[in-house]
Amino acid sequence: MGDNTFIESAKDFVEDIFEKISNETGSVIDNLVETFTDTPEECIRGNPEKYDESNSSIAGSVGWAVGFSFIIFFGTALIVVLIRMFCCKDRCCEVRKDASCAKKFFSWFCILLLPMLLGITAGVLVAYWPQDPQVNDCTQTVDLFGLVTNFLVGDVSAPMVFLLSIYNPNRVDIGIRDLSGVISYQNVQFGTFSVPDFTAQSRHIIDVEADVLLTLPPPSIVTQMYQDYLDDTLVVTFRVNVGYKVAGFSGSVTDYTESIRTGFREDSDDKNYALCKCGQ
Repeated sequence: MGDNTFIESAKDFVEDIFEKISNETGSVIDNLVETFTDTPEECIRGNPEKYDESNSSIAGSVGWAVGFSFIIFFGTALIVVLIRMFCCKDRCCEVRKDASCAKKFFSWFCILLLPMLLGITAGVLVAYWPQDPQVNDCTQTVDLFGLVTNFLVGDVSAPMVFLLSIYNPNRVDIGIRDLSGVISYQNVQFGTFSVPDFTAQSRHIIDVEADVLLTLPPPSIVTQMYQDYLDDTLVVTFRVNVGYKVAGFSGSVTDYTESIRTGFREDSDDKNYALCKCGQ
C-alpha cells in the first residue's frame, strides 16, 4: 500500500513538472534541444595564434633573467676578487708582477669564469623556468534550460561541446598530456570530457573543442535542477584539468573552475576571457 502511494505521488510530481514546462514553452518533447552549447565558427581559431602577453611574473621574463644574471655575476665576482686580494696570501694564488699579459689575463679569466657561469645559468633558469598553461572557456552559449528539459525526459543524446582556449606562456613548446574535465551540479557529476594529447606552441593560443559525455543524473537531482532553474538559482560547475610536459618537467593545472548560471556565466575574479577570439 505504501509503495503504491509513493509511486502515485511521484507520477503526480513529474506530471506537475511537465505541465509547468508545457505551460511555459509548449510540449516537452517538441521542445527538446538539439545541442546544449553553441559557438560560431568565426569564434574558433583554425590555427594557433601568436599571443604577446604582458608577463608580470619572474619566470619567463627577459628583464628578470638579465637582471638576475648581472646580480649573480657581479656579486660572485666581487666576492672572489675580495677573497683573492685580502684572504689569499699563498704564492700559488698570486700572479708574478713580471708575468706576461697573457698569463695575467688568463689568471683573471679563471677567477671570473665561475661568476660568469653562475650568472648565465641563473638567467637561463629564469627565462626558461616552466610555467603552467592558461585556460579560458570560450563557449559562447550554454543552454541550461534545454539541458534540464532533456534530462527530465531522460534524453542525453544532444551534443555538448565546450570551446577551450589554451595559452602556452613558455619559451619552448609543451606537450599537453591530459586535458580533461567534469561538469557537476551540487557535487553530482553528470558530464566528463577528455581531449587527445597535442603540442602547444611556444607563446601561442590554440583552440580545442571538448566533446562532453553526458550521463543522466538521479531523478531527484534532475527535479532539483529544474526547480533551481525556475527560481533563477541554477548553477552548474565546469572544472578543467590540464596535464603538461615541458623539457622533461611534468606539471598539472587543476585550478580552472567556472560557474555556469542561469542565463550567464560567472567566473572568479582572477578568471577572464582574454584568450578568447570572440570577447564575452
